[in-house]
Amino acid sequence: MKIDLQQAFPIPEVKQPARKVVKKYDVRISLNESGKPKQVVRFGFINNAAKVFGEHPYIEASDIEWMKDRIYFRSHDEKIHRNIYKVASNGKTPQDSCYFTYTPRTDKAEKMYRMNWIGKTFHIYYDNEAGLHYIDMREEN
Repeated sequence: MKIDLQQAFPIPEVKQPARKVVKKYDVRISLNESGKPKQVVRFGFINNAAKVFGEHPYIEASDIEWMKDRIYFRSHDEKIHRNIYKVASNGKTPQDSCYFTYTPRTDKAEKMYRMNWIGKTFHIYYDNEAGLHYIDMREEN
């Protein structure tokens, strides 16, 4: 009796092509492990925010304790002081998707991030008067 070994292998299923997920926000804030006892705050930029902040290698965020309901961002072409952070890319280009991480300077700032900002998504806005981009906690996506 001859055995057909081809029957021992399952017929591969044809999968539908994956649909591209459309994300309707510009900024996502999360916590990342930093290898230290503390965790770091991660700002992830996509859509409009990636186009704006992906053009420059460095970024600076405003002090969360100074203005509690908005975070302003300033782009830089070089690191001129210690509160400027490197923009990293996790897309094909930085204009597709980019991010930066940093450790809040005080325990109060860390608590404010955890209570009000972490795990949320936001649209990016432009303040004509200040000439800066910002996210607003009251405008959560």
